[in-house]
Amino acid sequence: MRLVAKPNGLKGRFPDFLVIGSAKSGTTTLYEYLQRHPSVFLPALKEPEFFSKDSVFEKGEAWYKALFAEAGGDQICGEASTTYTRWPNTPDVPARIRDLLPNPKFIYLMRNPVERAYSHYCHHMRLEVTMTFEEALNRNSIYVDCSLYASQIDQYLRFFPKEAFLFLLLDDLVIDPHGVMTKVERFLKIDAADVVSGSKCHANERHHEFVSFHTTGRIRRLPGGSIIADVIPSKLKRRIHDFVRQSSFGGNLSKKHAISPMLRETRKALVERFREPNEMLSSRIRRDLSFWNK
Repeated sequence: MRLVAKPNGLKGRFPDFLVIGSAKSGTTTLYEYLQRHPSVFLPALKEPEFFSKDSVFEKGEAWYKALFAEAGGDQICGEASTTYTRWPNTPDVPARIRDLLPNPKFIYLMRNPVERAYSHYCHHMRLEVTMTFEEALNRNSIYVDCSLYASQIDQYLRFFPKEAFLFLLLDDLVIDPHGVMTKVERFLKIDAADVVSGSKCHANERHHEFVSFHTTGRIRRLPGGSIIADVIPSKLKRRIHDFVRQSSFGGNLSKKHAISPMLRETRKALVERFREPNEMLSSRIRRDLSFWNK
């Protein structure tokens, strides 16, 4: 294990690694696994979005370092912000990271691009279903952009060596979470620990997202609720959401916010749209991804 001493005279420190995405690809599950590891410190705020949101970046280095102030001297620090791989919607992220962090490591978790795009759309409709998936695709390129993984990777390779990245697939996290976490531990150079037992991946639970969003929203409307909602550990949030889902209130929300499935012709068109980008990604990460082209 690599020992990291806290800088003298400074409150907090910079992270050693970043989980940079992709959105709706199991990053919450990965975050929860990493939180359980005794050698890892992650802030309660899962997605600081420091490098991707101007309003947050303007808070400055001191604010960012303070997120990791409670880390132990024998822990490595990390954070997970999926908005770090939303180029060209967030174009300055890699350069900002390069200018601030000395030698960061990156974990990039990816998912079948068609399924990821649809799940991203469902996430945006969590407050209210205002359009179909097909209408959303026509109005906003973000659903396709964030699934163009090779293009996202290329933005980072302009500033960082390929050795600084660990590329993972949601497919593997679902089938073999122990194996995936072993890769993560080796990549981060930390001791092995059982952080997976008794857990499952939550990436496909889009039918629960409305309930989770509205539950957290009600907490935020309480006096001081926004602060409470930001610091509640992910594990406790999930327990609260699970409790609400099983109630009549949760059942009514799920019915109210039901989303139509993706049209067959839309899926077919997206499979073709992503075919060549998937081949580019396959060559970059040296992994056969032909099973995504179905």
